[in-house]
Amino acid sequence: MTKRIITFFLCFYITFTCIVTARIYGIEDTPEELLKAELNNTKKSGKKINIYIKLADLYERSREYKKSVDSYQSALNLKPKKKEQYKIFLSLGDIYLVEQQYASAIESYKKAAELYHKKEEIRLKLAEAFEESELYEQALEQYLKILKRNKKSFQGNYRLADLYLKMGLNTQSMDYFRKALTIKPLADVYRKISNCAENKRDIDLAIAMLKQITNDEKNYEDYMNLGRLHEIKNLDKEAEESYSKAIELDPKKVEAYIFLGILYLKDKKYTPAEKLLQIASEQNKDLGLSYFFISYIYYRQNNLKMALEKIKTAKEVSKSEVLLGFYKRFESFIRSQ
Repeated sequence: MTKRIITFFLCFYITFTCIVTARIYGIEDTPEELLKAELNNTKKSGKKINIYIKLADLYERSREYKKSVDSYQSALNLKPKKKEQYKIFLSLGDIYLVEQQYASAIESYKKAAELYHKKEEIRLKLAEAFEESELYEQALEQYLKILKRNKKSFQGNYRLADLYLKMGLNTQSMDYFRKALTIKPLADVYRKISNCAENKRDIDLAIAMLKQITNDEKNYEDYMNLGRLHEIKNLDKEAEESYSKAIELDPKKVEAYIFLGILYLKDKKYTPAEKLLQIASEQNKDLGLSYFFISYIYYRQNNLKMALEKIKTAKEVSKSEVLLGFYKRFESFIRSQ
């Protein structure tokens, strides 16, 4: 007994001394090296599986995906338990999806689904892989399987609706977004319903959905879309208010200045329009559109010299061949006057 105690303390002393020495001289092992050393020192299958999974996770976090996949495969070769297999196939699918290896991702997710076919998590991931592969019918099948088991699944309803929207099936999309809304009335669901409504030319509903959001939160893009929808309905006062609120929320973005400036142009309010467009040109000196509209204002005011000067600037900063051609035609038109 005494000999065993002496041996234990001797081993402890040697190990402790090695660790302290390594840290003093900056030669401490990395987590990868420690795990590999642990792997070499164990013969137990279960422990090896656990170490391979830890290594795979380590590699995945450092985006060394090939090493991660190899580690997961090594763990699978040791025939882990069902729960561990499921997690491994799930992780492999995630890696393949990031790497855009869609066929491999689908294969891995299918293997996970075979193990736990009732789990919503794996059906959602499998559907995502099908969507990324543009295999929409197979993706739809997965979402419908989720909803067959749980009609109140928010993700099932929301993502099925989003897929229908992507496919241009606005009526089906609207139905499932409304179901999702009854489960979780999130702002993004209102936005999606607004999108569907606009696609179906129900502008009043599209506006109502966005207004519902702005009662609770203030978002630049929501106000921009509200302004645009109000313009479609010829509600210029409401459009002006929406664009103005967008400017208040983010005065550094140029879109609201331009849209509000164009709105004023429609009503022949040239002075406020010019001020807004001038701000837009100062915020982004490479945006040809703002110079074009300022040029148009000068043209309408019969100031052809300044109109030509501004359209020249629009041409110089233009990065679009289509717009450049349009600017050139407008310049020719001005010169013909």
